[in-house]
Amino acid sequence: MQRTLAVLLLGLAASAALPASPPPLEVLAYDTPHFFFHQDGKPAGLEFEILQYYAKAKGQTLHVIWVDKFETMLDRLRHGEGEVAAGTFTITPERQQVVSFSAPYMPVRVMLIEPRSRTTHALADLRGATLATIKGTTYEQLLSAVPDAKLVYGITEDDLLRLVAGGKARAAAADSAIVLGVLTGYPTLKLGIPLTREQGLGFAVSKGSPLAADLSKHIQQLKSGQIYYRLLEKYFGAEAARLVAAGKTP
Repeated sequence: MQRTLAVLLLGLAASAALPASPPPLEVLAYDTPHFFFHQDGKPAGLEFEILQYYAKAKGQTLHVIWVDKFETMLDRLRHGEGEVAAGTFTITPERQQVVSFSAPYMPVRVMLIEPRSRTTHALADLRGATLATIKGTTYEQLLSAVPDAKLVYGITEDDLLRLVAGGKARAAAADSAIVLGVLTGYPTLKLGIPLTREQGLGFAVSKGSPLAADLSKHIQQLKSGQIYYRLLEKYFGAEAARLVAAGKTP
């Protein structure tokens, strides 16, 4: 009995000496083709793999929390429902007032999407038109400034392109990086005029969180090697990887 007790105590002591496994990295994710999406029932995409590499380096796993509505993501992040929000967020001064961001992981600018048969020279040309957008995005902010425009809404960028291709909207606004892959499925549509200066897509974290600096360091490390560019080519093609490597917006 004494020997059994001694063995048990030794086992407990050994268990106590083992370092505790770090908790999972909780990620709020919005389903976006090429960036963070389901593939064969599992998460995939550029954002997912960047965060997967980060978590592995920290000895963590990823706990993905899928969010149905893009416009709720930052509020959910602020209320502690996740540590990182991955939703192809353009880093803007307005958003930086409420959350912190990693360094950009991809350059981007908002572009007009319209039929190849039409050419828009300025947003004012779209006065009174029906325009497709997504709630809570920079797209909506930009198109809301068009005089007398009627806004119709989709959930994804693919929805927006479908509305324009189907004649239910005159044009849409979307991030160049996001529609780069989607646009190939819509041969009647084209990228039109740029609606913003070049910006960057980043991961959102709680205001002041040290994760912002740590993720920024991680992104820089991926870019300094070949992993980042292999991921770009995997999800967006060789041309996108070449443009980003050359410092241009895809």
